[in-house]
Amino acid sequence: MKKILFYLIFIIIPFCSFSQATELSKDECDTKIRAIWENSSKKEAKEKVSQLCLANPNNSASLLNLYFLRSGIDKIELKNAIDKLSTENQSDAYAKSLKYYIENDQIKIGDRFTDFKATTSTGETFILSEVLKSKDVLLIFDGLSCVSKSVIQKLINIDNKIDKKEVEIISFIFAKNADELMNELKSYKIPWLGVSDFKQDHSKTKINYNVQGRPTYIYIDSTGKVLVNEPGALSKKAMKLLKKHI
Repeated sequence: MKKILFYLIFIIIPFCSFSQATELSKDECDTKIRAIWENSSKKEAKEKVSQLCLANPNNSASLLNLYFLRSGIDKIELKNAIDKLSTENQSDAYAKSLKYYIENDQIKIGDRFTDFKATTSTGETFILSEVLKSKDVLLIFDGLSCVSKSVIQKLINIDNKIDKKEVEIISFIFAKNADELMNELKSYKIPWLGVSDFKQDHSKTKINYNVQGRPTYIYIDSTGKVLVNEPGALSKKAMKLLKKHI
């Protein structure tokens, strides 16, 4: 009997050892990710890519995709993946941003705003709380290139009509530097204030406000309460709130 048990253990242990899958490399993940996006619906692709990258987090391709899909992934699953990272991959910029995202709450409707400091297109320091002392603010996070000319013109028209003592429109652009910020505003003839912290994807402000879809509209009243947090199409609620100040 002992002899039989010995042979069973001898057979089972190697089988378990060799049956464990090895993590995919960056190139392997890249290939599989591209194939998924090309052959699946958007909803299905997000799920499949998320699961692939969660199972194979130790490469830059997976970390990049996990960052861009983060809002649709449970934070516990993300943490489990980040905890598996090698020392080298822990220093990856997207790994660090994911860790910050996991460890901090993101702003939702009804929450109090999170303050931030940025730089204006003219090189001045911008602090959100300083503006909110006296007026409401509609923050438009990036995305000028993602909306139609008619939408931009609609925003310009309302910006011309609103009482700037009561409310202000501000674009937060994910620019590399001051020149890129200025060029972005000039390209779309934006008359309102444009700001940036020049940290692009790794902006803590972007992560705090859970901005992934571009543009994302965040309307904050003068008491500091977030009334709108909507990605994509021009927010009807934000427009309605702006029109109260005409």
